[in-house]
Amino acid sequence: MKPLLLTVCAMLLAGMTLGQNIIDKHFSAYKAQENFTTIHVSSKAFELSAYLEFEDASEELEEFRQFLTTVKSFDMIAGKNIDNAARKYSSALKKVQATHEELMYKKEENGEFTFLIDETNGVVHELVMVGSSENDLAIFSLTGNMDLEQLSKMSKMMNSKEDTQLKKMYESGLHDIKAYPNPLRAGETLTIEVPAEMTNGTATLINLNGVRVKEVNLNGSYQKMTTDGLASGTYILEFQAENVRIRKKVLIR
Repeated sequence: MKPLLLTVCAMLLAGMTLGQNIIDKHFSAYKAQENFTTIHVSSKAFELSAYLEFEDASEELEEFRQFLTTVKSFDMIAGKNIDNAARKYSSALKKVQATHEELMYKKEENGEFTFLIDETNGVVHELVMVGSSENDLAIFSLTGNMDLEQLSKMSKMMNSKEDTQLKKMYESGLHDIKAYPNPLRAGETLTIEVPAEMTNGTATLINLNGVRVKEVNLNGSYQKMTTDGLASGTYILEFQAENVRIRKKVLIR
C-alpha cells in the first residue's frame, strides 16, 4: 500500500510543478520586495472573455476574443530602481532558457528584452518576457494553449499599461515573418518572407547542435534558401537585423 501511496503523491507533486508558471517557479521572492509591483490576471478573467460582445464587432475583434479564450493566466513582476539590473536580467534569462526557447530578442537604446516560449507543434503553453531597462527589471508570463502564429498579431491589441512589452513583438514584425513550405523535404527550396524592417538583415539556418548550416542576405521582402545536402530534422531559422533577432522552427523531412 505504501509504494502505491508514494507513487500517487509523486504524480500529484509532479502535476503541481508542471502547473507552475515561470514566475512562481523561479522569481516568487521578488513579490515580497517593496520596489516590485506584482500583477496577476486569473484564468477566470480570460474565461469570461468568451462572453464579450462588441457593438461594432469587426473580424479583428472577434479574432482577438477567440484568442483570449486560449489564454489561462497573465502574471508580471516589475521592479524599479534595481541594483545591478543588467546582471539580474542575465541571471533571470539563464533560468528561463533552461526550459524555454528564444522567440525574439530586441535591444533598445536604454535596455533589452527577450521573449521565450514553451511550445509544442505550434501551440504555445507559456510565453515569457524578461526585460531590463536602465535600473528596471520586468518579467511576465502568459500561459495557455495559444496559437504561435496568432500570438504576435494579437499582441497589437493588448495595449493596456501592464503589458506594453507585448507590443514589441508586433512592432518588430514577428507576425509578418514567414518561411514556407514548413515542413519541407531536403533539397526543396525554402521561401522566406520578411517585413521592411528586416530587409537589410540575414537569415541563418541552425541545426540543433548550434551549427550554422545555411545563410542568406535579406535583400528584399522575399528570399530563397536551398536545403540541398541537409539531413532531416528540426532546425532554427534565425532572422537577424540591426537591433532585433527572431527565431522560428523549420522541420526538414
